[in-house]
Amino acid sequence: MKKLTICFFLLLLTIVSFGQSTAVKPDLSYDQYMKKSVRQNKLGWILLGGGIGVSTASILLATQIYVNNEATFVLVGIGVCMFTITSPLSIPFFISAHHNKKKAMSLSIKNETTFVLYKLFFPARIPSVSLKINL
Repeated sequence: MKKLTICFFLLLLTIVSFGQSTAVKPDLSYDQYMKKSVRQNKLGWILLGGGIGVSTASILLATQIYVNNEATFVLVGIGVCMFTITSPLSIPFFISAHHNKKKAMSLSIKNETTFVLYKLFFPARIPSVSLKINL
């Protein structure tokens, strides 16, 4: 009885695991890749500039306050910590923005105008895949 129960649950597990959907996400269009690239690039610059700005402001404020007390050191420490956290955090956003821009430039699907021979020559719009090779 114990072996039968184990076999039943193993069979149930395999049925459930093979019953999952394997839907493929469609590729994004040129405009969607470019919007994604611009957003990620902007976020990368905001993180990098924010870290540099906060660290610079804290160091400048600390040098303007000529008192060697604990608050000054805490202020500089917070600014340097913000810089060390946000600056490396911006690198993945720059990298993914570059990859998305390359994806957008390399392959796109457009409706190209071409002349079709059917009784007469007339322009028709045909969906086509265009590949851009950057030299």
